[in-house]
Amino acid sequence: MTLGEKIRKYRILNGKTQRALGESVGFKKSTADVRINQYETDKMAPKSDIRGELANTLDIDIEALSDINISSEEELMHVFFELEERYGMNIEKKDDTFLLSFKDSHNIKTLITYLNIWYSKKRTLPENPTHEQLIEYELWKSKFVKNIRTYYSKKEEEIAIYYENAVKKATKSFTFAKTTSEITLLLRKLIESGISIIPVFGNEDNSIEGPGFTFIVKQLLDPPSEESKQLFARFLSELNHFAALGAGCFTDMQMNDETLTITYFINIPSFSVIQSQLASFINFKNSGNISDYSRESFEIQFKHDLETFYNDIEDEIKYYLGKM
Repeated sequence: MTLGEKIRKYRILNGKTQRALGESVGFKKSTADVRINQYETDKMAPKSDIRGELANTLDIDIEALSDINISSEEELMHVFFELEERYGMNIEKKDDTFLLSFKDSHNIKTLITYLNIWYSKKRTLPENPTHEQLIEYELWKSKFVKNIRTYYSKKEEEIAIYYENAVKKATKSFTFAKTTSEITLLLRKLIESGISIIPVFGNEDNSIEGPGFTFIVKQLLDPPSEESKQLFARFLSELNHFAALGAGCFTDMQMNDETLTITYFINIPSFSVIQSQLASFINFKNSGNISDYSRESFEIQFKHDLETFYNDIEDEIKYYLGKM
């Protein structure tokens, strides 16, 4: 589908005339319909700023007005090849049906999230959808990314509001951690209180070099105990402190197997010691039947690692920022 065909499609889906769309974008009334007609017939391509205005006016993703136009099976094959190389897509055949699949992994977690959301939406469509249901589905696809970002923002805001008072209290009541080992112990206590955490390093596009800690949003909004709530509030307070010192602290939401998660990243590479120590504790905790001897041995080694492998938080942030 050409860019012009996409503009026409979404204009009609939104019930707008060419003139109305053109005027909304900012064209003069006398030429508004002509300009939109030129775009829709591909006689003229809108510049990036106009394309953005079109997307805003039509309430769709800017990505919905991309220049991608697969016009042949040969072009489609090379799209498949790129998906194989970039995202690890696999091709299989079952009876007379070809299956294209992606393995769920950290490297393509955003794609997996998008596929999960699309799959969930697709399942809501009946086998023989009505015309109105098909239009609703097309409109849903047209602002797929916008809807996801809005949903994520609302959920992150919900978490912030839920913990707001507890974070303020934690900030006033506790002395901020001085070493990374103290953060490791805080996160361990969170796990022991019933909160699930998955430690990761960096994000999939490599723009963040540092540890990340993934939580289940539902657990955070309905913690298993008051202790869990207070511990997580203290963790958020520590993140705020890191940010105030100059560390880059970022969040990322994903949805795997219809479970919404949020990852808190700390963009300080040397803080990876936290991720490593926490992963060691989680692996031991999940290793099955644990004898008293194994537990004692692990605790001795864990304590040794905390005392031996740690970083001074303020010094490391200053070093990373080039201030030392």
